[in-house]
Amino acid sequence: MLRRGWILLTVSDPAFVRLRMAATTVAAIVLTVVAVVGMATAWGQPVVPAILGVVVAMISSLTVNDPRPRDRAISTALMVPSAAVSAGLAAFDHGHQVLSDAVFVLVMVAAVYLRRWGPRGLAVGMIGFVSYFLALFLQVTPSQLPVMVAGAAVGAAMSFTVRHLLRPRRPDRDLRRELAAWSVRAGRLLDTLGDAVAEGRWSGRTAARVRDRVRACEEAAHAAESRLQGADDPLWSGIANDELAVRVFDAQLTLERVVALSADLVAPAPDEPSDPVHPVDAVEPDAPDPHDTAQRRALRAALGDLRARLGTAVASRRPASERPELAPVLVAALDRCAEAWQRSWSPEPDGEGLAHDVAEAASAEDGPDHAGRADADEEKDDADDEGDDEGEGDDSGGGAPPWRELSRTAAQVAVAGVLAIVLGELLSPVRWFWAVIAAFVVFTGASTREEILTKGWLRVVGTLFGVGAGVVVAALIGGDTVLSLVAIALCVFLGVYLVQVSLAWMIFFITTMLGLLYGLLGQFSVGLLVLRLEETVAGAAAGVLAAYVVLPARGRRAATDDIADVLDGLSELLARVATVVTEPADLHRELAVLEQARTLRDAMTTLRTTARPLTGQVAGLTRRTGLRHLVVVTGACEHHARALARGAAEEPGLVSSPGRRQVVRDAVEAVAGTVATVRPVFEAGGPGTAPTPPSVDDQLEALRRLAEDAEGRAGELLRSVLRHLRAIDGALRGLTRELPHPAAPDQPLARRPTRAGLRSGGPGAEDERPAAVSSAGD
Repeated sequence: MLRRGWILLTVSDPAFVRLRMAATTVAAIVLTVVAVVGMATAWGQPVVPAILGVVVAMISSLTVNDPRPRDRAISTALMVPSAAVSAGLAAFDHGHQVLSDAVFVLVMVAAVYLRRWGPRGLAVGMIGFVSYFLALFLQVTPSQLPVMVAGAAVGAAMSFTVRHLLRPRRPDRDLRRELAAWSVRAGRLLDTLGDAVAEGRWSGRTAARVRDRVRACEEAAHAAESRLQGADDPLWSGIANDELAVRVFDAQLTLERVVALSADLVAPAPDEPSDPVHPVDAVEPDAPDPHDTAQRRALRAALGDLRARLGTAVASRRPASERPELAPVLVAALDRCAEAWQRSWSPEPDGEGLAHDVAEAASAEDGPDHAGRADADEEKDDADDEGDDEGEGDDSGGGAPPWRELSRTAAQVAVAGVLAIVLGELLSPVRWFWAVIAAFVVFTGASTREEILTKGWLRVVGTLFGVGAGVVVAALIGGDTVLSLVAIALCVFLGVYLVQVSLAWMIFFITTMLGLLYGLLGQFSVGLLVLRLEETVAGAAAGVLAAYVVLPARGRRAATDDIADVLDGLSELLARVATVVTEPADLHRELAVLEQARTLRDAMTTLRTTARPLTGQVAGLTRRTGLRHLVVVTGACEHHARALARGAAEEPGLVSSPGRRQVVRDAVEAVAGTVATVRPVFEAGGPGTAPTPPSVDDQLEALRRLAEDAEGRAGELLRSVLRHLRAIDGALRGLTRELPHPAAPDQPLARRPTRAGLRSGGPGAEDERPAAVSSAGD
């Protein structure tokens, strides 16, 4: 039982980021309480104003996430003057209700504009907002400002100290945990695929389970890659960070190929529509017959071998010093397995070739051979140094929200703040600030009206269940001081630990904690918690109303803008791939194409995040299958482009003759032309009429003949390029057929093609059998 719990914990939070954040937050709060009480007592000042330090400690632990200690210290230190200014304003105007309310709205607007400076601005603005309403609620006088500001300084100092001492950054250890978590998640995915292949049945439940587990693997792989890219020093002995990041990249692509192959080899369940589970799913020209039991047996054996290899890697209990080769062995086996999957697309007389290739990969016992790579590693380090030098001094914050978007949010926050103040004071002249808090925080980390609606809904749901839990827990504890303090600390811990899972969990535990806190203070009543629920509903409603009425930012427009960004990144990646494949090997170009592939993946992640409130059922929203399908099609293109980039970077300059170079360049540019034709559809913020892209048949046919004539690695590379180009072009052409055309403006937005239609050449099928994309949304 304990072992299963430990595995669940390490898989769900592999680097213990959430666990450490929750533990350090609680520790910082406890130490701050002790420090401010002692400080106020020694100073002869009331303790209540100094309690601002507790809030500073909590918010600092949650929002200050700079990678370097120096940057974290700066961000934490800036919270103190922000708290001082806001508390000072409240201390001097709290006797004038209209003036104090007006200044409160201005403080909220200023906090929004501070987000221009990213997470640091968000943290500083949040502290300013909280400090103002807390000083207003406590009716702090100018004479009490010194102890209040001193409390804020103590809270900031405690937060930084605890995080520096008790939450040190150990990226090497975190990387090991992330790779192990990826292995466990990949093993679970392979188990599901193996069961489906053995049964020869692909049900809707299987599709949903595979989809969720693919996403889980993507998250773990992305976390490991990000940690490797952000590290200054090597995180694993004997292998460079860049090399290991590429191998993790390959490992994830391998799993995605496994999913695609399994889905194509397994017949759909009877009376169930065929539902591909992932954007990588594609119907290839040479895809095996789904009813071929020999192929299914071979795939099942291959999955079993690979699963056993993953299990061996994860189950290793040798000390870290004795297993430095663990991750390289794992990713090297999967890297070689990727080649086996690629070769498996060319059918053999029987299934033995596939099983043999994967068994060979799974039986690899030695890590990757790094002999002769020292010079290349030094060149990579030099390239990284040059990139760092070029980036110095460029602190323009190009990725920060534009002023126009901030102004929109500021206007919405101002209106929501005014409404929340009015509604909150109508409900309670004393607890009105609960409504203002709810109205303000729904705009944190959200920009579209659908995102704001979702956050408001989650806040109300968390408060509703928290009220019930608070009543029950307070009744069980019965005012016992020790138990109440322990329960309060536990609620804070669980709220912080689960905030990244769902906002509703955070609000649930904070509301429960308030019930315990008021019980400890002798002020608990069911009516008080019900009032909190009413104030939260009023504030959330004010925020949602402002988001829908005042300069509304529609989620669909934001999603289509993100699709346009993905297509821009796709065009750039195709151009880089053409250069890498057809020009002599150059390390800088190879690194650039992989970096562009990661940029494309980040753009796709942004799109999925933006589209999630629109494609899910949160807050009672109807599932929008049209947009959901657009996201899936875009994800299919993104996957094949990343796979194309990896193959090009692995074999740079392999196409040597001028004639062959031109054929490859023409094919890539032709598919890039398809992207360019589809791209303007999304410029206006929503799918409009879709022009028909020019034909690429001649260019792809020339590339096919070239691939057939080529031998060895060059032939494999060209066949891989052809496969991915066909998939990208086919997905985009299928999309243009599903969008309205000038002659048919009333055509449905996204008529999803079925796998059966694509296989049989029915509606929406072409001779090249383009990629069949699924409705696997987020």
